[in-house]
Amino acid sequence: MEVRIVVAGEDERGRAVVVSDERVESQPMSWSSANTSIDILSTDETPVVPNDGARPAHSSTRPGFNWPPRGGVRFKIVETIVDDDHPWDDGSAQFHTTDTIDVNIVLEGEMVLVLDDGVVVELQAGDCIVQNGARHAWQIKRSGTPLRVINLMIGAAREAR
Repeated sequence: MEVRIVVAGEDERGRAVVVSDERVESQPMSWSSANTSIDILSTDETPVVPNDGARPAHSSTRPGFNWPPRGGVRFKIVETIVDDDHPWDDGSAQFHTTDTIDVNIVLEGEMVLVLDDGVVVELQAGDCIVQNGARHAWQIKRSGTPLRVINLMIGAAREAR
């Protein structure tokens, strides 16, 4: 997978300029050759604007999911291939929580959101899910189509209950 990333910023006189315009190839994620991602924007701190458009520093350059700290952002396109050469798993979902607000938009393929109370939500191309730090799990449906998802994670504060 390849995408074009155009970044705008401001020059020293405060004028809007194109800082970069490049095509970026996806990178394998650390846990599986069937998963790749393109890092569009990652930062560990609350962004400040205007800025010069330089790529912000963040805590990990490891391809895959590294959750942002409070105020940080991760914005990626993720692709997962599920076929006989790349089985996802045994069908079981791994429940987890993160201190993030996650926005996922399914571009292609199908996935399933599983919640604590047994609720199962099937998602397909065009669907969007906002996940607010609740305990959840993901499953990939074997649909014959790669799963492509836009993923935005915003680092949040978790309140004690």
